[in-house]
Amino acid sequence: MPSYSLGVHLRFEEDMVAFSFCIFDGGQQETVDMNAAKERGWRGKFTKPGRVMRPGAIRVNGKCPLTPLEVTAIL
Repeated sequence: MPSYSLGVHLRFEEDMVAFSFCIFDGGQQETVDMNAAKERGWRGKFTKPGRVMRPGAIRVNGKCPLTPLEVTAIL
């Protein structure tokens, strides 16, 4: 029988979420807040010409932190 494990990162805070480049269905306000947090932390590093971030692909590949609601559903 296979065994599974789940790692839970208990620090679901603005800077961690912003730097993950994931989308968490927070709508337009989330986009504005996360862009502001990225700019405070990286000062334009990820808005350089030619730099493309694909949040949808990051989420599909399982590289986004789980939201507290998702962790609750799994447990």
